[in-house]
Amino acid sequence: MPKLKQPSTAPAAVERAPVPKLCLSVPESAISTGLSKSYLYLAMKDGRLNYLKAGARRLIPVSELQAFLGRLPQGA
Repeated sequence: MPKLKQPSTAPAAVERAPVPKLCLSVPESAISTGLSKSYLYLAMKDGRLNYLKAGARRLIPVSELQAFLGRLPQGA
């Protein structure tokens, strides 16, 4: 008589919370802030928005985006 396979007792895959991003690409930053990519590129060129270079990519730290938004003038 053939042996029957026992059900696996290995634990199910552990679900992990997504790791928050430290930096966003320019398109992701535009979506996240509601600002246009053109506006963000101009702010980077003018030195108003700090960014990192990784090869050809420009990455914007989330903390820089928050600081940049805090420096924008508020409407009356």
